[in-house]
Amino acid sequence: MLKYDLKSVDERTGVRVGIIKSSEVENIATPTHVLNTADIRHIQKLKNAGLGLFPNGLNDTPHQIVEVARYYNEEKLKDIHDPTISDSQVKQLKSFTGAPGKLFLFRPNISRDIKIPERTNRILTDLQIQANFDVITLSDPHFNSDPAVFDKTMRNLREQVENSIEFDYVEAAPLLRLDMPYELFKRKMNIVMDNGFKGVVFPYSSYYTSRHNYLHIRELAQKEELWFHLSGVMKTWHINKKSFLMHVLQPFGFDSFSLRSYRPFSNAVIKQIIAKRLDNKTLGVMDINELEKTYGDDLHCNCYVDQGNGLNSFLKLYNGAEVLSSAIRAHDSYASLQELLKGRVYASEQEFVKYAKLRRFIIEPLKKIFKIDIFQKTLKL
Repeated sequence: MLKYDLKSVDERTGVRVGIIKSSEVENIATPTHVLNTADIRHIQKLKNAGLGLFPNGLNDTPHQIVEVARYYNEEKLKDIHDPTISDSQVKQLKSFTGAPGKLFLFRPNISRDIKIPERTNRILTDLQIQANFDVITLSDPHFNSDPAVFDKTMRNLREQVENSIEFDYVEAAPLLRLDMPYELFKRKMNIVMDNGFKGVVFPYSSYYTSRHNYLHIRELAQKEELWFHLSGVMKTWHINKKSFLMHVLQPFGFDSFSLRSYRPFSNAVIKQIIAKRLDNKTLGVMDINELEKTYGDDLHCNCYVDQGNGLNSFLKLYNGAEVLSSAIRAHDSYASLQELLKGRVYASEQEFVKYAKLRRFIIEPLKKIFKIDIFQKTLKL
Protein backbone atom coordinates (compact mmCIF):
# COMPACT_ATOMS: atom_id res chain seq x y z
CA MET A 1 0.00 0.00 0.00
CA LEU A 2 1.02 3.60 -0.54
CA LYS A 3 1.18 6.44 1.96
CA TYR A 4 2.26 10.05 1.63
CA ASP A 5 3.58 11.88 4.70
CA LEU A 6 3.72 15.67 4.46
CA LYS A 7 6.70 16.71 6.58
CA SER A 8 6.74 20.46 6.05
CA VAL A 9 5.91 23.31 3.67
CA ASP A 10 8.27 26.19 2.98
CA GLU A 11 6.14 29.13 4.11
CA ARG A 12 7.59 31.67 1.68
CA THR A 13 7.34 29.59 -1.50
CA GLY A 14 4.93 26.70 -0.89
CA VAL A 15 7.51 24.04 -1.80
CA ARG A 16 6.54 20.79 -0.06
CA VAL A 17 8.80 18.32 1.73
CA GLY A 18 7.39 14.82 2.04
CA ILE A 19 7.96 11.08 2.13
CA ILE A 20 6.23 8.46 -0.03
CA LYS A 21 6.06 5.00 1.50
CA SER A 22 4.95 1.87 -0.32
CA SER A 23 5.15 -1.90 -0.12
CA GLU A 24 8.01 -1.86 -2.64
CA VAL A 25 9.96 1.23 -1.52
CA GLU A 26 10.08 2.22 2.14
CA ASN A 27 11.02 5.92 1.88
CA ILE A 28 10.96 8.13 -1.20
CA ALA A 29 12.03 11.68 -0.37
CA THR A 30 10.05 14.31 -2.24
CA PRO A 31 10.22 16.45 -4.33
CA THR A 32 11.75 13.91 -6.71
CA HIS A 33 12.51 13.34 -10.38
CA VAL A 34 10.71 10.37 -11.94
CA LEU A 35 12.30 8.36 -14.75
CA ASN A 36 10.06 7.69 -17.74
CA THR A 37 9.91 5.35 -20.73
CA ALA A 38 12.35 7.46 -22.75
CA ASP A 39 14.86 7.42 -19.87
CA ILE A 40 14.65 3.62 -19.72
CA ARG A 41 15.39 3.35 -23.44
CA HIS A 42 18.32 5.76 -23.20
CA ILE A 43 19.75 3.76 -20.28
CA GLN A 44 19.44 0.59 -22.35
CA LYS A 45 21.25 2.26 -25.27
CA LEU A 46 24.13 3.28 -23.01
CA LYS A 47 24.25 -0.21 -21.52
CA ASN A 48 24.58 -1.68 -25.02
CA ALA A 49 27.15 0.89 -26.18
CA GLY A 50 30.11 -1.00 -24.71
CA LEU A 51 31.08 1.86 -22.38
CA GLY A 52 30.65 -0.06 -19.12
CA LEU A 53 27.63 2.05 -18.15
CA PHE A 54 24.50 0.72 -16.43
CA PRO A 55 25.52 -2.97 -16.37
CA ASN A 56 22.47 -3.62 -14.19
CA GLY A 57 20.14 -1.32 -16.09
CA LEU A 58 17.63 0.56 -13.92
CA ASN A 59 19.16 -0.95 -10.78
CA ASP A 60 22.15 1.37 -11.29
CA THR A 61 20.04 4.53 -11.05
CA PRO A 62 19.22 6.36 -7.78
CA HIS A 63 15.70 7.22 -8.98
CA GLN A 64 13.02 5.48 -6.95
CA ILE A 65 9.96 6.05 -9.15
CA VAL A 66 9.60 4.99 -12.79
CA GLU A 67 6.74 6.08 -15.04
CA VAL A 68 5.87 4.01 -18.10
CA ALA A 69 3.83 5.98 -20.62
CA ARG A 70 1.96 4.68 -23.63
CA TYR A 71 0.11 6.66 -26.29
CA TYR A 72 -3.48 5.71 -27.16
CA ASN A 73 -5.66 7.20 -29.89
CA GLU A 74 -9.20 5.98 -30.55
CA GLU A 75 -7.98 3.18 -32.82
CA LYS A 76 -5.42 1.95 -30.31
CA LEU A 77 -8.04 1.97 -27.55
CA LYS A 78 -10.28 -0.21 -29.72
CA ASP A 79 -7.34 -2.55 -30.39
CA ILE A 80 -6.93 -3.50 -26.71
CA HIS A 81 -10.34 -5.21 -26.85
CA ASP A 82 -8.59 -7.90 -28.91
CA PRO A 83 -7.16 -10.41 -26.38
CA THR A 84 -4.15 -11.08 -28.61
CA ILE A 85 -3.23 -7.39 -28.71
CA SER A 86 -3.89 -6.80 -25.02
CA ASP A 87 -1.79 -9.86 -24.08
CA SER A 88 1.02 -8.53 -26.26
CA GLN A 89 0.82 -5.14 -24.54
CA VAL A 90 0.94 -6.77 -21.11
CA LYS A 91 4.11 -8.58 -22.17
CA GLN A 92 5.66 -5.34 -23.46
CA LEU A 93 4.72 -3.39 -20.34
CA LYS A 94 6.08 -6.13 -18.08
CA SER A 95 9.49 -5.65 -19.70
CA PHE A 96 9.64 -2.20 -18.08
CA THR A 97 8.60 -3.19 -14.55
CA GLY A 98 10.09 -5.33 -11.83
CA ALA A 99 13.40 -3.69 -10.88
CA PRO A 100 13.75 -4.01 -7.08
CA GLY A 101 13.55 -0.85 -4.99
CA LYS A 102 11.54 1.03 -7.63
CA LEU A 103 7.93 2.18 -7.62
CA PHE A 104 6.38 1.72 -11.08
CA LEU A 105 3.38 3.68 -12.34
CA PHE A 106 1.62 3.64 -15.70
CA ARG A 107 0.47 6.75 -17.50
CA PRO A 108 -1.81 6.26 -20.53
CA ASN A 109 -1.41 9.26 -22.83
CA ILE A 110 -4.88 9.92 -24.21
CA SER A 111 -6.11 13.07 -25.96
CA ARG A 112 -8.55 15.16 -23.96
CA ASP A 113 -11.12 14.92 -26.76
CA ILE A 114 -11.43 11.14 -26.57
CA LYS A 115 -14.26 9.59 -24.58
CA ILE A 116 -13.25 6.33 -22.91
CA PRO A 117 -16.06 3.74 -22.75
CA GLU A 118 -16.51 1.87 -19.47
CA ARG A 119 -15.34 -1.49 -20.87
CA THR A 120 -12.26 0.11 -22.42
CA ASN A 121 -11.42 1.76 -19.10
CA ARG A 122 -11.67 -1.60 -17.34
CA ILE A 123 -9.33 -3.16 -19.90
CA LEU A 124 -6.83 -0.30 -19.41
CA THR A 125 -6.93 -0.92 -15.68
CA ASP A 126 -6.53 -4.67 -16.12
CA LEU A 127 -3.50 -4.18 -18.39
CA GLN A 128 -1.75 -2.38 -15.54
CA ILE A 129 -2.67 -5.02 -12.98
CA GLN A 130 -1.44 -7.84 -15.23
CA ALA A 131 1.80 -5.96 -16.00
CA ASN A 132 2.62 -5.68 -12.27
CA PHE A 133 2.51 -1.92 -11.86
CA ASP A 134 2.65 -0.64 -8.28
CA VAL A 135 0.49 2.41 -9.00
CA ILE A 136 -2.56 1.81 -11.18
CA THR A 137 -3.80 5.03 -12.79
CA LEU A 138 -7.57 5.34 -13.19
CA SER A 139 -8.64 7.33 -16.26
CA ASP A 140 -11.45 9.88 -16.26
CA PRO A 141 -13.95 8.85 -18.99
CA HIS A 142 -13.59 12.34 -20.48
CA PHE A 143 -11.91 15.54 -19.30
CA ASN A 144 -15.32 17.22 -19.24
CA SER A 145 -17.23 14.33 -17.65
CA ASP A 146 -19.91 15.03 -15.08
CA PRO A 147 -18.57 14.81 -11.49
CA ALA A 148 -21.11 12.08 -10.65
CA VAL A 149 -19.86 10.01 -13.59
CA PHE A 150 -16.27 10.64 -12.53
CA ASP A 151 -17.07 9.57 -8.96
CA LYS A 152 -18.78 6.36 -10.08
CA THR A 153 -15.94 5.53 -12.48
CA MET A 154 -13.26 6.03 -9.85
CA ARG A 155 -15.14 3.87 -7.35
CA ASN A 156 -15.73 1.06 -9.85
CA LEU A 157 -12.16 1.01 -11.14
CA ARG A 158 -10.71 1.08 -7.63
CA GLU A 159 -12.96 -1.86 -6.71
CA GLN A 160 -11.51 -3.66 -9.74
CA VAL A 161 -8.01 -3.02 -8.42
CA GLU A 162 -8.93 -4.05 -4.89
CA ASN A 163 -10.35 -7.33 -6.18
CA SER A 164 -7.13 -8.18 -7.97
CA ILE A 165 -4.90 -10.89 -6.51
CA GLU A 166 -2.03 -8.49 -5.90
CA PHE A 167 -4.08 -5.79 -4.17
CA ASP A 168 -1.78 -5.70 -1.13
CA TYR A 169 1.05 -4.52 -3.37
CA VAL A 170 -0.69 -1.91 -5.54
CA GLU A 171 -2.37 1.46 -5.13
CA ALA A 172 -4.98 3.12 -7.37
CA ALA A 173 -4.51 6.78 -8.32
CA PRO A 174 -6.88 8.93 -10.42
CA LEU A 175 -5.51 10.51 -13.59
CA LEU A 176 -6.83 14.07 -13.68
CA ARG A 177 -6.29 16.62 -16.43
CA LEU A 178 -5.23 20.15 -15.50
CA ASP A 179 -6.77 21.74 -18.60
CA MET A 180 -10.42 21.40 -17.57
CA PRO A 181 -12.63 24.26 -16.30
CA TYR A 182 -11.72 25.37 -12.79
CA GLU A 183 -15.04 24.63 -11.05
CA LEU A 184 -15.12 21.15 -12.58
CA PHE A 185 -11.51 20.52 -11.59
CA LYS A 186 -12.23 21.65 -8.04
CA ARG A 187 -15.22 19.31 -7.73
CA LYS A 188 -13.27 16.36 -9.08
CA MET A 189 -10.40 17.03 -6.68
CA ASN A 190 -12.92 17.00 -3.83
CA ILE A 191 -14.14 13.61 -5.06
CA VAL A 192 -10.56 12.32 -5.10
CA MET A 193 -10.04 13.40 -1.49
CA ASP A 194 -13.48 12.29 -0.28
CA ASN A 195 -12.79 8.81 -1.63
CA GLY A 196 -9.53 8.56 0.30
CA PHE A 197 -7.13 8.16 -2.61
CA LYS A 198 -3.45 8.43 -1.63
CA GLY A 199 -2.16 9.96 -4.84
CA VAL A 200 -3.24 11.70 -8.04
CA VAL A 201 -1.47 11.93 -11.41
CA PHE A 202 -1.73 15.13 -13.48
CA PRO A 203 -0.69 15.12 -17.17
CA TYR A 204 1.24 18.33 -17.71
CA SER A 205 -0.60 21.37 -19.01
CA SER A 206 0.83 24.86 -19.30
CA TYR A 207 0.39 27.09 -16.26
CA TYR A 208 -0.79 29.85 -18.56
CA THR A 209 -3.78 27.80 -19.78
CA SER A 210 -4.52 26.13 -16.42
CA ARG A 211 -3.62 28.86 -13.92
CA HIS A 212 -6.55 28.51 -11.54
CA ASN A 213 -6.15 24.75 -11.32
CA TYR A 214 -2.44 25.12 -10.53
CA LEU A 215 -3.27 27.59 -7.79
CA HIS A 216 -5.92 25.24 -6.41
CA ILE A 217 -3.34 22.47 -6.14
CA ARG A 218 -0.99 24.93 -4.46
CA GLU A 219 -3.68 25.69 -1.89
CA LEU A 220 -4.45 22.01 -1.24
CA ALA A 221 -0.76 21.17 -1.01
CA GLN A 222 -0.36 23.29 2.11
CA LYS A 223 -2.22 20.71 4.21
CA GLU A 224 -3.34 17.62 2.26
CA GLU A 225 -1.39 14.39 2.73
CA LEU A 226 -1.88 13.39 -0.87
CA TRP A 227 0.88 12.60 -3.39
CA PHE A 228 0.73 15.04 -6.33
CA HIS A 229 2.58 13.76 -9.42
CA LEU A 230 3.04 15.94 -12.51
CA SER A 231 3.63 13.83 -15.61
CA GLY A 232 5.23 14.77 -18.93
CA VAL A 233 6.61 18.22 -18.06
CA MET A 234 8.18 20.20 -20.88
CA LYS A 235 11.95 20.30 -20.54
CA THR A 236 12.32 24.08 -20.51
CA TRP A 237 10.23 27.17 -19.83
CA HIS A 238 8.77 28.25 -23.16
CA ILE A 239 9.72 31.92 -22.77
CA ASN A 240 13.51 31.67 -22.38
CA LYS A 241 14.02 28.03 -23.54
CA LYS A 242 16.54 27.62 -20.72
CA SER A 243 14.93 27.23 -17.29
CA PHE A 244 14.47 23.52 -16.41
CA LEU A 245 10.73 23.74 -15.97
CA MET A 246 9.96 21.07 -13.37
CA HIS A 247 12.16 22.91 -10.86
CA VAL A 248 10.24 26.12 -11.49
CA LEU A 249 6.91 24.38 -10.76
CA GLN A 250 7.84 23.20 -7.25
CA PRO A 251 6.04 26.12 -5.50
CA PHE A 252 2.72 24.75 -6.78
CA GLY A 253 3.08 21.84 -4.38
CA PHE A 254 3.89 18.96 -6.73
CA ASP A 255 5.85 16.12 -5.14
CA SER A 256 7.24 14.39 -8.22
CA PHE A 257 7.85 15.19 -11.87
CA SER A 258 8.57 13.27 -15.05
CA LEU A 259 9.82 14.81 -18.28
CA ARG A 260 7.97 14.75 -21.56
CA SER A 261 9.67 12.38 -23.96
CA TYR A 262 11.63 14.05 -26.73
CA ARG A 263 13.27 12.57 -29.78
CA PRO A 264 16.95 11.57 -29.76
CA PHE A 265 19.29 13.58 -31.94
CA SER A 266 19.69 12.38 -35.51
CA ASN A 267 22.97 12.64 -37.38
CA ALA A 268 21.32 15.13 -39.74
CA VAL A 269 20.01 17.29 -36.90
CA ILE A 270 23.19 17.23 -34.84
CA LYS A 271 25.03 18.94 -37.69
CA GLN A 272 22.53 21.81 -37.51
CA ILE A 273 22.16 22.26 -33.74
CA ILE A 274 24.48 22.30 -30.80
CA ALA A 275 23.80 19.72 -28.10
CA LYS A 276 22.37 21.11 -24.85
CA ARG A 277 22.40 19.75 -21.29
CA LEU A 278 21.23 20.78 -17.84
CA ASP A 279 23.67 22.94 -15.92
CA ASN A 280 23.12 22.06 -12.27
CA LYS A 281 24.67 25.29 -11.02
CA THR A 282 22.06 27.49 -12.68
CA LEU A 283 19.26 24.96 -13.43
CA GLY A 284 19.34 26.18 -17.00
CA VAL A 285 19.79 24.16 -20.18
CA MET A 286 22.99 25.35 -21.87
CA ASP A 287 24.53 24.41 -25.18
CA ILE A 288 28.07 23.13 -25.35
CA ASN A 289 29.50 26.53 -26.38
CA GLU A 290 27.82 28.26 -23.42
CA LEU A 291 29.14 25.65 -21.01
CA GLU A 292 32.68 26.00 -22.34
CA LYS A 293 32.51 29.80 -22.20
CA THR A 294 31.16 29.74 -18.63
CA TYR A 295 33.16 26.91 -17.04
CA GLY A 296 35.93 25.97 -19.45
CA ASP A 297 36.39 22.20 -19.49
CA ASP A 298 34.83 21.65 -16.03
CA LEU A 299 31.50 19.79 -16.00
CA HIS A 300 31.16 20.08 -12.18
CA CYS A 301 29.04 16.92 -12.12
CA ASN A 302 29.75 13.38 -10.87
CA CYS A 303 26.85 11.55 -12.52
CA TYR A 304 27.28 8.21 -14.26
CA VAL A 305 28.23 9.71 -17.63
CA ASP A 306 30.34 12.61 -16.34
CA GLN A 307 32.61 10.83 -13.85
CA GLY A 308 36.25 11.52 -14.68
CA ASN A 309 35.34 13.58 -17.76
CA GLY A 310 35.77 17.17 -18.69
CA LEU A 311 33.64 18.71 -21.42
CA ASN A 312 36.02 17.75 -24.24
CA SER A 313 36.49 14.16 -23.09
CA PHE A 314 32.71 13.88 -22.57
CA LEU A 315 32.08 14.88 -26.18
CA LYS A 316 34.81 12.55 -27.43
CA LEU A 317 33.62 9.58 -25.36
CA TYR A 318 29.98 9.95 -26.42
CA ASN A 319 30.70 10.83 -30.02
CA GLY A 320 27.76 10.03 -32.28
CA ALA A 321 24.22 11.36 -32.35
CA GLU A 322 22.38 8.53 -30.59
CA VAL A 323 24.88 7.87 -27.82
CA LEU A 324 25.36 11.62 -27.16
CA SER A 325 21.60 12.08 -26.90
CA SER A 326 21.39 9.20 -24.42
CA ALA A 327 24.34 10.47 -22.37
CA ILE A 328 22.78 13.93 -22.08
CA ARG A 329 19.42 12.46 -21.09
CA ALA A 330 21.10 10.32 -18.39
CA HIS A 331 22.96 13.38 -17.09
CA ASP A 332 19.84 15.56 -17.07
CA SER A 333 17.76 13.05 -15.08
CA TYR A 334 20.54 12.51 -12.53
CA ALA A 335 21.40 16.19 -12.12
CA SER A 336 17.73 17.14 -11.81
CA LEU A 337 17.15 14.53 -9.09
CA GLN A 338 20.17 15.70 -7.11
CA GLU A 339 19.07 19.34 -7.33
CA LEU A 340 15.53 18.52 -6.22
CA LEU A 341 16.98 16.78 -3.18
CA LYS A 342 19.29 19.72 -2.45
CA GLY A 343 16.38 22.14 -2.71
CA ARG A 344 14.41 19.84 -0.40
CA VAL A 345 16.96 20.43 2.37
CA TYR A 346 16.60 24.21 1.99
CA ALA A 347 12.79 23.94 1.93
CA SER A 348 12.77 21.84 5.11
CA GLU A 349 14.67 24.66 6.79
CA GLN A 350 12.30 27.34 5.40
CA GLU A 351 15.10 28.59 3.14
CA PHE A 352 14.03 27.65 -0.39
CA VAL A 353 14.30 31.28 -1.52
CA LYS A 354 17.96 31.16 -0.54
CA TYR A 355 18.40 28.07 -2.72
CA ALA A 356 16.58 29.74 -5.65
CA LYS A 357 18.87 32.77 -5.47
CA LEU A 358 21.81 30.45 -6.15
CA ARG A 359 20.21 29.05 -9.33
CA ARG A 360 19.55 32.01 -11.58
CA PHE A 361 17.36 30.25 -14.13
CA ILE A 362 14.74 29.56 -11.46
CA ILE A 363 14.43 33.23 -10.53
CA GLU A 364 13.36 34.64 -13.91
CA PRO A 365 10.30 32.41 -14.45
CA LEU A 366 9.27 32.66 -10.79
CA LYS A 367 9.17 36.43 -11.14
CA LYS A 368 7.11 36.12 -14.29
CA ILE A 369 4.70 33.46 -13.03
CA PHE A 370 4.19 34.69 -9.49
CA LYS A 371 4.86 38.37 -10.22
CA ILE A 372 7.37 38.47 -7.40
CA ASP A 373 10.74 39.78 -6.51
CA ILE A 374 12.52 36.63 -5.32
CA PHE A 375 14.55 38.75 -2.93
CA GLN A 376 11.46 39.85 -1.03
CA LYS A 377 10.12 37.87 1.91
CA THR A 378 6.89 36.59 0.41
CA LEU A 379 5.46 35.38 -2.87
CA LYS A 380 2.79 37.77 -4.14
CA LEU A 381 0.22 35.99 -6.28
